[in-house]
Amino acid sequence: MLKVILDFENEVKYNDVNIEVVRSDVNIEVKERAMKIKTEIKNSYTLGMVIQQSRLQQGFSQRELADMLGIGQKWVWEMEQGKPGVLMDRLFMILEKTGVKLSAEFEARDVSWK
Repeated sequence: MLKVILDFENEVKYNDVNIEVVRSDVNIEVKERAMKIKTEIKNSYTLGMVIQQSRLQQGFSQRELADMLGIGQKWVWEMEQGKPGVLMDRLFMILEKTGVKLSAEFEARDVSWK
């Protein structure tokens, strides 16, 4: 069995050609030593987790990302924690009521393989 080491611990079963993701809410495409991760964003918490994982895969600290964006590190932390707010709550309410699905995709490079 091939295990992909990521902070949100997705387990991938390797069977010559087929790769099966154990978690049904995350799609992982593996090509050589890189992965493309895609998931549906259903709430501010999921959005925060995706932002955090992508940031970590790129090797940025919260402070470095904040400096690049010209914002405070606390704002990045709050976003990654999925801190609810009026704008976020309304956004996800509108998405749900209109049937719009929001998804995110990022690449994980130099993945550790066991």
